[in-house]
Amino acid sequence: EKEEREAQKEQQRRKRNEMLQKRLADWSMEKDRRDREKAEAAERIAQEEEEKRRKREQEYRAKQKASLQQWQKKKEEEEARLLQEAEDRRLREEEEENRLRLEHERLDRSKEVKAAKRRQKAAAAVAAAAARSGNLARPVLAAAVG
Repeated sequence: EKEEREAQKEQQRRKRNEMLQKRLADWSMEKDRRDREKAEAAERIAQEEEEKRRKREQEYRAKQKASLQQWQKKKEEEEARLLQEAEDRRLREEEEENRLRLEHERLDRSKEVKAAKRRQKAAAAVAAAAARSGNLARPVLAAAVG
């Protein structure tokens, strides 16, 4: 009987030991599973943060690029405007020069016409005076000189 009780106690101890080891194994497996889930969650969060950072960087670069393109476009428009103004100014100056040249030419022609009329009047006056005096050689000479 004593041996039987000892054997039962030993069997109970083994059973209890096996149960404790099973519990410990279950607890260890559960802890490992929780640790893996935490690590996976941390990795997922890190990836999401990295994606957010990349997206912010990409948006920033896109804004910088757009800003640069806008600045370049404004610069090109300003250069085009300045070139157009310079061309307009050149054309106005050219038109003014042409107008002044034509005006001078007109005035020069007008002076030539007036001078020719004066010479004609002078020749006519000389011819008339010569005709009155009877000297016909002078009017021909005056007309030739005039």
